[in-house]
This record gives sequence, C-alpha cells and structure tokens, in this order.
Amino acid sequence: MADCRKEKNKVGAAVTGILIALTLAFIWGNSCLSVSASGKESEGIFEKIKPVFNFLFGEGVITHSLFRKMAHAGEFFLLGAEICLLYIFLGAFNKNKVFEIMFLGLFCACFDESIQILSERGSSVKDVLIDFSGFTAAVLCFVLYLIIFKLSFVYINNKKVNKE
Repeated sequence: MADCRKEKNKVGAAVTGILIALTLAFIWGNSCLSVSASGKESEGIFEKIKPVFNFLFGEGVITHSLFRKMAHAGEFFLLGAEICLLYIFLGAFNKNKVFEIMFLGLFCACFDESIQILSERGSSVKDVLIDFSGFTAAVLCFVLYLIIFKLSFVYINNKKVNKE
C-alpha cells in the first residue's frame, strides 16, 4: 500500500512539474511579447468575455486594463497552487516550507518583470505585487486547507478515543 502511494506521488510530482513548466512558459512567453502584440492578444480575449463581465458587474466596470491585472493575478494563483501541489506530492508541504514557496513565487514574479524590461515593455513594482498577491492567495488557500484538515483529523481521533 505504501509503495503504491509513493508511486502515485512520483507520478503526481512529475505531472505537476510539467504543469509548472507549461505555466511558466505561458507567463514568461507572454512577457516576451511586445507591448502591441501583448495588448492585441489580451484585447481579443477581453472582447470575447466582456459581455459576461458587463452582466456580472455592470457596463464598463471591468476595463481591459483591470482585466489584464486580474489575468496576471490568476496566472500566478495557478502557479502558486501548482507549486504547493508539487510540495505536497514530494511530502514537503509544511509550515517550515511556506517561506521557501513564497520566495519561489516572488522570484518568478520578479523574473517576469525582468523579462518585460528586455522586451522593451518596461517593468512595474505594482505588477510584481499583483503577481505575488495571486501567488500568495493560492499558498494561503493551501495553508488553510492544511490547518482545517489537521484540525478535523485531531477532532475525529479525539472522538474515537472518547468512545473507547
């Protein structure tokens, strides 16, 4: 049984590693685009989903600029979730590793903005903070899950002990 779990964790870690690589390729690949190419690509996506935003939030509340910021936070949320999953599959996700995970997220956000300097788009501390906030939100979700999971495990075990 333990060998089966180890094998599943190895497969899970490998798949998650591939997903992380693809996510980073997407994020950093888009950062290599020129201002006009990047704007054109996101504008096309925005125009397709704009009616949904208008329905949910009102006409014009979600602008193209805000949509781009939301997309960045979303991309980094996904990256944060993937990195947390990798640590879980490796059996290394714990309170001592959270700062290491957060550092990885900050590094990725800073590197993303550095790429934009090279692609002549310019960089922004605000964008690093937006990216990092998306990443942080994912890590916090995993930490809360871990806390709730551990508390419920302790509660269930205490109930079993009290019944005996």
